[in-house]
Formats: sequence, structure tokens, C-alpha cells
Amino acid sequence: MLIDDFGDRLRELIRRIKGENYSERQMSLDLGKGKNYINNIANSKTLPSLEALDEICDFLGISIVDFFDTDFKGQKSAERL
Repeated sequence: MLIDDFGDRLRELIRRIKGENYSERQMSLDLGKGKNYINNIANSKTLPSLEALDEICDFLGISIVDFFDTDFKGQKSAERL
């Protein structure tokens, strides 16, 4: 996965899991981060640490494996069991 693909993937998962009207700003605030935190990741200005990626995935209710699995379309892990 390329750096630009990482941001696109994050946006796709946020949209699919949280809904079209859920903003990157709101997710940043819900995570207890600065208002531009998720936007900077989604725009490939920065990449999260592995720990931060784990926190983002946990917030979305998915695993890190799900994040990188391009066949995974946003169904939360618990729903697939």
C-alpha cells in the first residue's frame, strides 16, 4: 500500500463505518486528538505510528489486518463472526 493509498483507505473506512456525514474533524476530536489529526493522515501529510493506527482501527471497530485488506469493505469485525 502506497502512502497516498493509506489516506484514501482511511477515508473509505471512515465513510463506510461511521457514515457519509461523519467528519474527519469529529473523529479527531472523538479520539482526543487535535482537530486536524485525521485530516493530516487522510491527506498523506503524516502517517500514524503503529500504536496510533491500532487506536484508529479500534475506534472504527476493525483490526489492523482489516485496514490493509482491500477486500474488506467496512463491515465491523464483530459483524463478520
